[in-house]
Amino acid sequence: MTKNGDDSATTDRRGPRREKLGERPLALVVDDDQRTSRMLAEGLHCEGFVVLAASDGSQALRLLERSRPDIILLDLMMPGTNGLEVLRAIRRRSDCVTIMVSAVDGSDFISRSIIAT
Repeated sequence: MTKNGDDSATTDRRGPRREKLGERPLALVVDDDQRTSRMLAEGLHCEGFVVLAASDGSQALRLLERSRPDIILLDLMMPGTNGLEVLRAIRRRSDCVTIMVSAVDGSDFISRSIIAT
């Protein structure tokens, strides 16, 4: 139920919000490392999410054309279209919550990631 007391679904740039429609939220995990991707997906699934997975940036962008995830977990360091490029494309299309996932400790790369948002 919304704050004003009606049961209508709220919308944003991504369309109807699933939690208002009684559906499970959708997550997109983008990581080229299968172990990391599987671990993140399992954790999200345990929290009630339906999970889509992409192993590279190009696949992630194709999935974004067809779906409207509620949250994206995005690896920074991927072959091909890297995480920063994907993040910039996400920001042009959506205001979806995006969490950057990385083992990188270089402050310059992290700074560029923050600027991309």
